[in-house]
Amino acid sequence: AVAVRVVDKLRAAFAEPITSIPTELPEVIGVSIGMAIYPDDGTDVSTLVQHADVAMYRDKQSRT
Repeated sequence: AVAVRVVDKLRAAFAEPITSIPTELPEVIGVSIGMAIYPDDGTDVSTLVQHADVAMYRDKQSRT
């Protein structure tokens, strides 16, 4: 539950326009986030990273 709130806050932060640069960016910049939770998604780093990677690509595809 805490991880989901962190992801939501990150998404909200990236949704805001970037105003600290002197020129407007020609394209929209997006973010895709994948999350894996120990031990449900794996008990070793390799497995957790693999599940987070799959979740990230799933998130990315859901936005296209």
